[in-house]
Amino acid sequence: MSHFFSRIKILPLFVTVAFSLLLASFLSESLHSTTSVTVTMALDHTDVVKIYYKGKGGRARYSEKKVTTEQLLHPGKTTFKLYPGRGSAIMASIRLDPGSYPGKVELFEIIIHRPLAEDIKLGPEELAGIFTAGKDSVGISQASDHLEIASTAEDPYIISRPLDSSDRKLGLSLIPLIIGAFFFYLGLCRLHMSRFLSLLHPARILPTNQSYVMGFDGLRAIAAVMVIGDHTWGRCIGLGTSGVFIFFTLSGFLLGRPLVRNLSGMNSVDSLVRYGEKRLRRIMPMYVFYILIVYVASLRLGDGLLHLLFLKADAHLWAVQQEMFFYLLFPLLPLVFSRIPGSTPLLNSGLLVLLFVLLYTNIIPPLRLYGMGRWMYFYLEIFLGGVILAYIYSLFEAKTIVLFKRAWFKNSMGLIGLLILTLFILFSNGRLLGHSVIYSQHYSSLFGLGAVLVVFSVLMAGDSFVGRLFSLGWLRSIGIVSYSIYLLHPLLINIVDYLDEFYLDWGLHGLTRIFVILLISYPVACLTYRTIEVPFLQRSKTTDQKKTC
Repeated sequence: MSHFFSRIKILPLFVTVAFSLLLASFLSESLHSTTSVTVTMALDHTDVVKIYYKGKGGRARYSEKKVTTEQLLHPGKTTFKLYPGRGSAIMASIRLDPGSYPGKVELFEIIIHRPLAEDIKLGPEELAGIFTAGKDSVGISQASDHLEIASTAEDPYIISRPLDSSDRKLGLSLIPLIIGAFFFYLGLCRLHMSRFLSLLHPARILPTNQSYVMGFDGLRAIAAVMVIGDHTWGRCIGLGTSGVFIFFTLSGFLLGRPLVRNLSGMNSVDSLVRYGEKRLRRIMPMYVFYILIVYVASLRLGDGLLHLLFLKADAHLWAVQQEMFFYLLFPLLPLVFSRIPGSTPLLNSGLLVLLFVLLYTNIIPPLRLYGMGRWMYFYLEIFLGGVILAYIYSLFEAKTIVLFKRAWFKNSMGLIGLLILTLFILFSNGRLLGHSVIYSQHYSSLFGLGAVLVVFSVLMAGDSFVGRLFSLGWLRSIGIVSYSIYLLHPLLINIVDYLDEFYLDWGLHGLTRIFVILLISYPVACLTYRTIEVPFLQRSKTTDQKKTC
């Protein structure tokens, strides 16, 4: 026994205990961060509605820093969504401001959406039990299907008691937490500074017999930052959708490369098995890790199983679900192309363009997948756009089109890509034009086409100034670990919010908040990339090399 205790390293143990306590506190609180609030209410006058919120800390208070977006309402019953100003927030209590003018308000339902936990649904009875009047001039009474709020003075509001927190207990989720802490301690004991610094310079695991477009990693980095911006700053809402469309296009391109080069070699059972194995090794390790953290650790085993089967996709996981379904459909392309008499790359690309147009114009009814609590459009045409680019790039590589080699053409294409990215940043939502519409979602086909053009521009930019810009080392490093960043950043946002709410009180907002989240996400993503993603990717590459020998 004394020998056992003599082998325990004090500093790693101290760090492990401190980190585990913080993580336990985080699991019990910040997993319940709110991303939006759906309100159903009716006013007897025109007014502006918003919600203030606060956490549970002793310094928690309602302030202008902790308020949702506003909604202009006209007389009549309306259902609408309000979003936290920072993209997500911990709402332990809320204050509903139904406007600036006196009058009558009928409140039917409030749903507080928490992507990493169960939503809080408040009907008339729950509303009557949880809300109290904020002023003497405000009266509250319960009707059969709504809560009636009557005010005789300006600036009425009602305040909630602490929202239900019965599901915040850790319970059996301490078991995976303890197991995780044990392995975390072992990792710290083996960690040296040189190894830690090497983690921050990830290397791309390249597939065999496939060229590498360095600018794509830079583009992945930009897409990842766009997603983080969407989830951390209300002004960037919708920008994440544009970033995800870029990821979809890149996936289509990378899967389309072998289709162009070796169509006949993709029809055997062996190649199909190898394809499925590679896709699973790429997506599943980090995905399973995330599911274990969010759903198993919080004992939501049913939801966790549905997510593992891709029958459900809460919050940002909808993009992973779409990727997996495209992976399932993609083998149909070589199967069909190989059975067309006189099949050529030109004919196949023409058929893909035709299918793209038919899907883009909705002549072919769109498929739908269940994600984010509703049936979502399956963006198949965006993936196909990437496959079409693979055919175009084969001409670029063969240098059969002289135009592709001109410096002015490469520079022009690079500038077009930058212009489209700028338009994404400015117009993914309508705030710049004074509208509340999320354009990237409302006009998803147009923004999907824009993503295809961005990827095409980076492809054609080659060694131009813009091409070298996308190939900068630090930008490529972020892009290499972008999948881990994409999966883990909501958890890290919640941790930062939790620390800010209960301990630091920095009031992080805007670009500063985006930078802090990225600064934290990058080293964490580098760690999970090296320890979780790379081992499976290397095995996949080794298997490929053995089967091609």
